[in-house]
Amino acid sequence: MFTAKITSKGQVTIPKKIRMLLNSSVIGFTVEKGIVKVIPVDRVEGSLAKYRKRPARSVKDIRSAVWKEVARDKA
Repeated sequence: MFTAKITSKGQVTIPKKIRMLLNSSVIGFTVEKGIVKVIPVDRVEGSLAKYRKRPARSVKDIRSAVWKEVARDKA
């Protein structure tokens, strides 16, 4: 069993051995029958969208902007 202190801001340092087992820099939490489980997250496409500072752009919009820039640089 590993222990850690929860700060006044709700932060906790995950012990190194646990971080190595998780093998991910992003984690998720589930609660099952009163037990909190920490789960590594491999893909974060949608789960972190609320932290994005700019609106999402489609690949089509990005490609179009890049081609316009390339054309401008060639001219």
